[in-house]
Amino acid sequence: MKSNIRQQFIIGIIAFILFVPFDLSVWGVEANAAEKTEYSVKLFTPRAENNGIADFLITFSESVIDETQVFTKLPDQAIRVTPAIQGKVRWMARNQIGFFFESTLAPSVDYTFELSATHFALTGKRKFTYSTPPFKIEHAAIGFQYDQTLKKAKAVGIVTFNYPVSITGLEASLSILSEKGAAIAYTFQPQSPVTKTVLIEIENILPLLEGRYLQVKIGKGFKCAGTEIGLEATSVAPIQLDEMRVLRVDQARFAQKDGKPVLQLSFTSPITLEMFQERTSVKPSLQYQLVVNNHVLEIHADFKFRSDYTVSIKRGVASPDGSILRDTYVETLTVPD
Repeated sequence: MKSNIRQQFIIGIIAFILFVPFDLSVWGVEANAAEKTEYSVKLFTPRAENNGIADFLITFSESVIDETQVFTKLPDQAIRVTPAIQGKVRWMARNQIGFFFESTLAPSVDYTFELSATHFALTGKRKFTYSTPPFKIEHAAIGFQYDQTLKKAKAVGIVTFNYPVSITGLEASLSILSEKGAAIAYTFQPQSPVTKTVLIEIENILPLLEGRYLQVKIGKGFKCAGTEIGLEATSVAPIQLDEMRVLRVDQARFAQKDGKPVLQLSFTSPITLEMFQERTSVKPSLQYQLVVNNHVLEIHADFKFRSDYTVSIKRGVASPDGSILRDTYVETLTVPD
């Protein structure tokens, strides 16, 4: 009996000796982890590089908080952002902080993020800089179309920016300039109040016919939608002017109807009477009547045989198919016998 008890005692001692080193090694690892209080910033990423999780993410090399603090707000003094911008800073994970701003970052600004030494026992870098891209006009184009209601041509265009803009804020800052640098009147088409692509309309197309080198300009001080800092310099970009279909006079002649001379102008596209009502003149001046028949404009007046008459049609006249008389048409004809 005593022999059995002694054997069991010896076996217990051997088991204790075998297991004690294993348990101590585990305890030693846990103790070292608990004592490790210093950590570093592993990643500092803007929204474009963090899958849109936050405006910015700071990821540490180690867990900094316990699970119960995840999604809680950090003290205002913990991280200083310069220039200041309103928003919230929260723990996204035990080793990660997310920034959620209430407004858009302004163009061409160096924003710094500095982690307080009081709140973070960091080793290595604690101050980070993010430079926003400069504001720019990415694309601008204008094309022509015929307005069935106005019975004339107009121009419509788009201007695309790399930052959202508000239509209200843009009204006083956006200019369309002709080749000679003169401002061209325009209006905004109905659209979203905040957008990156702006739609414009130009009713008077004559300045667009002066040359093909147009520009769009955004004035200094303009603020993009939701930003608090204005542009430091004027932004200018060329406008792509789409090719227009050109309306031309194929033939000009005097014909006779009911024994009276009639001046006939034949165009390359179908025309309407409204196109010519205020854009046609005849010299020497006399009373006349305009008649349209498909491609042909007829001018009926008391023309005298063997006399010279000069007919003029101002540029900008447009056909329903979108063709535009680019240059003023002037022709002198003699009434035959």
